[in-house]
Amino acid sequence: METNKKTIIRESLRNTYKVTMKGKTNSGGIIIKETSIQLELMTPSNGLGMTRFSIIFEFEDSRSISVYGNYLSKIVVPRIYSGGKVVIHCFTEEFDEEEHSKLLSKARANDVKNIIRNGLTKAGKCDVLLEEQGFDEFSGYSLFEDDISEQDFYNSTVIVDIIPPKLLKAAN
Repeated sequence: METNKKTIIRESLRNTYKVTMKGKTNSGGIIIKETSIQLELMTPSNGLGMTRFSIIFEFEDSRSISVYGNYLSKIVVPRIYSGGKVVIHCFTEEFDEEEHSKLLSKARANDVKNIIRNGLTKAGKCDVLLEEQGFDEFSGYSLFEDDISEQDFYNSTVIVDIIPPKLLKAAN
């Protein structure tokens, strides 16, 4: 049965709904929870604008959190345009040694780049430019100050910018 995307959303592009979830515990009991969610109808990109995604890494680890491999392959790669460009901005948390920060930043960028490159190859998009940029607190480009551990956690981030060919041509 095919469902019209506007059935739930109706005429508005965004609405808030009350959702009731019903589950069964291991012991056979029933749990009912209610919450509000907001649904928004997303329209496909016309390819004129840049798209940005971000990925968080484990502290002091050069491999992305496992769920992000699928995220990159199944969500990000399909949005990359043939003839476009992907810029991978890699940030690291605060370390005492500048060399360690630089190596970790490069390793994270390479992890993301390899996942994206493999996905692009499988999709037959071999004309995409891949560029990576590494940043750390020594370069002065940390996303957050490292005053508290939560800020340090968010500095363990890679941002992926997808630039469509039309935007590249307009910039040249």
